[in-house]
Amino acid sequence: QGQIDDLVKGEEIVEVSAKDLEALTQAVSKFNGAEKINQEGDKLIIKIADEKKGSELNQYLIQNNIAVSHFTSKIKSLEKFYLEKTE
Repeated sequence: QGQIDDLVKGEEIVEVSAKDLEALTQAVSKFNGAEKINQEGDKLIIKIADEKKGSELNQYLIQNNIAVSHFTSKIKSLEKFYLEKTE
């Protein structure tokens, strides 16, 4: 049951950008809930650890004086996960 619950809840992906991308990158790399960080153009794509939430990352950035210009949180569905793994 536990493994199924983990799959169904999906994974949270946060897309964030700031005027100072270097400061944003440094701050996100120190956030203990960021499992994976990729840069796509002027945005960072961050996979949030299961025990954390995107809102915690947002609060962390505010506390570290990072002026965020874009912040979007998405939950990857089980269907999307399945399609990625079976392609």
